[in-house]
Amino acid sequence: MKRFSYTIAVCILCFLATACVGPQIERKNFTKAQINAEAEKQRLAFLKRIHEEEARLYNLSAPILAKNQDICNELADKKAFAMGFQTIRLNKFPTEYRRAAKEVYSLTKDNLVVRHVFDGFDAQKQGLRKGDEILAIAGIDVPNQPSDWEAFDKKLKERMNEIDIQAQEKVAIVIRRGDTTAVRRITPYFTCNYSINYYVKDSKNAYADGKKIAIYRGLLESLEDEVLAMVIAHELAHNVMGHVEATMKNIRLGQFLGTIMDVFSLTQGIETGGYWSDKTPQYIDLHYSQDFEVEADYVGLYLYARSGYSLDRAVDTWRQMAVATNLEDLVPDPKSTHPSTAERFLQMEAAIEEIREKQKNGEPLKPELGDISEIIEDISEEF
Repeated sequence: MKRFSYTIAVCILCFLATACVGPQIERKNFTKAQINAEAEKQRLAFLKRIHEEEARLYNLSAPILAKNQDICNELADKKAFAMGFQTIRLNKFPTEYRRAAKEVYSLTKDNLVVRHVFDGFDAQKQGLRKGDEILAIAGIDVPNQPSDWEAFDKKLKERMNEIDIQAQEKVAIVIRRGDTTAVRRITPYFTCNYSINYYVKDSKNAYADGKKIAIYRGLLESLEDEVLAMVIAHELAHNVMGHVEATMKNIRLGQFLGTIMDVFSLTQGIETGGYWSDKTPQYIDLHYSQDFEVEADYVGLYLYARSGYSLDRAVDTWRQMAVATNLEDLVPDPKSTHPSTAERFLQMEAAIEEIREKQKNGEPLKPELGDISEIIEDISEEF
């Protein structure tokens, strides 16, 4: 009986399903080969778009990193050599994108090719192009076997350390373009040793973690070049000033102090449930985070100006961004990691006035960090 009732219920459901409203056209069927071919076209279009977006980001960031290498070296000991171009190998791409990558960058299985050539640097002036295959750098042959790449990178770094960059000593780059082999002699330069990472995500976000600067597609697409350069300079300032490391030290200190408070409370017969261990790091983090943001704005404006950008639109541009994003940030909030936009822009205006005065008097554009930074650093090191 139960089986009969179940059969009837299934039949009723099938009958009702036939009453559902569907589309009025018949869906066409395609072969697997046709679908794969279209997917390949879309992967190719995707890589071409990513290349253009990355090129814009690198062309903006390369001068900022290069023109502030002395500050990166002085404040963070983060200076490295660069040659004005970026390379890529096929194995850096996901497997499904490798066929498209071969077409976009003229890649084969094991070769090393130029991915980006930065505007305004000697590599561009000497005629290096995207897709050029690198055969040798500074007399060191590029290996064909992936197992030899690590040794090649190590040997190249050792060789570059012997180059007199201050004297603008040239480095010979042997390239192959089509059937032609040529030598390009390029002048290397010092730069800030932080990588620029591009993330294909729609959120309008950027951050620094002490080792790199991350820029999201949503932010890149929403900003003009001058504004994006200001964001890069701001994030670079976070790295140079060691804000990430300082924040982690402060949090560890807060956890230590909070644990002491929780243990002490237990000796007094008070069960806190880890309240102090949880809240003390949060309090210390918030206490310094707004000051770190103000400092990054201040130092970032110096880095921005040193990179050759005009300060004329700086404050107005940031003011327009604030109004366009969130008017609630106009009101000071002690629980926020960022200062209110109103206070923030007043701080920036004061910094811009300071920079302009130095430009007028022909003084070096170096931020006035004063004794407070040294005191904070000394306190952090003690703990």
